[in-house]
Amino acid sequence: MPALREDVPLDRHSALLQESTRAYRTVTLFSTGMSLVAVPELDGRIVSVRSSRGEHLSPTDVGEWAYPYAGGIFARIFPDPPREWMLEESNGKLAMMTRNGPMEARLEYELLGNAVHCLCTVRNIGNRPLDARIVWQVARGKHPEVKASPETTLAQNQVLSLAQSYEF
Repeated sequence: MPALREDVPLDRHSALLQESTRAYRTVTLFSTGMSLVAVPELDGRIVSVRSSRGEHLSPTDVGEWAYPYAGGIFARIFPDPPREWMLEESNGKLAMMTRNGPMEARLEYELLGNAVHCLCTVRNIGNRPLDARIVWQVARGKHPEVKASPETTLAQNQVLSLAQSYEF
């Protein structure tokens, strides 16, 4: 049987992923024919997008560098990326997570038709200007797809947002 990691059969990779994420709180969103699973404690990343055609994200190898912070759909925020997001709301169509650090940040995910719509918003809550940048990344094949905002200097209470949609 082919393997992604030496001596580990493909059917075992799914079990290893489930074992490793069992301790993490997940949020599952459903729409007609699609579902996604997000993990607030892992950068708020989406770790699974499924439809009747199967899983649409590249599998994450437990032995992969940066695991479990590897793969999926996620927003990287610069200069200080939050690692752990807190769930604010989940009503079956939209999940919103936020984390306060040197900035206030918000993630929103929504399933519409055969697409996942993602929005990341950053607001400078400090007293000094803040250089900020948002990068959306998704692993659907051998090479990740990346969309980045330009680096922007945010004055106090100024907002930077970056939306991205992924069709499956």
